[in-house]
Amino acid sequence: MKIDQLISNSSHFLSTIQIGITLAGFLSSAFAADFFATPLSEMLFDLGVPIPLGTLNTISVVVITIVLSYFTLVFGELVPKQLALKKAETIAKFAVGPISLLAKICSPIVKFLTFSIHLILRLLRVDPNDVSELTTEEDIRLMIDISGKSGTINKSEQTMIDNVFEFDDKLVSDIMKI
Repeated sequence: MKIDQLISNSSHFLSTIQIGITLAGFLSSAFAADFFATPLSEMLFDLGVPIPLGTLNTISVVVITIVLSYFTLVFGELVPKQLALKKAETIAKFAVGPISLLAKICSPIVKFLTFSIHLILRLLRVDPNDVSELTTEEDIRLMIDISGKSGTINKSEQTMIDNVFEFDDKLVSDIMKI
């Protein structure tokens, strides 16, 4: 599968990524809590911590989950997102194959989740297919302004994009000077 095929079906792609992130976080937390909580609580109890072993085990599960959540958040979500923003094309070329495979494997789950989301939105009287308010001119102007200030785009590009929106407000006679 090519990059443009993933982009053309972005909701499926994003759902697949979210499933991967959620499963990785859930499974790693469950494994770590199961594997490390008992030895940690027994070690603390043997060191003389004056708390009942069952309570130490519960505290160990909570501490392990918090520590693992930190590392999962930093190394599993935030750093990869920053790398993807800074090296989008390189990472896209590297990741397209594995993500395409994961998308095929997760397709039934994604379809079920999409069905569930649409059902809930309809129950809330929201049309899940309504795209009328996805991105406004003001949203785009704000993104361009932030990108200009951060140096992601240069001043001339920012001006050119701003002018595209201004162009809509002009009459042909204002633009065509003979």
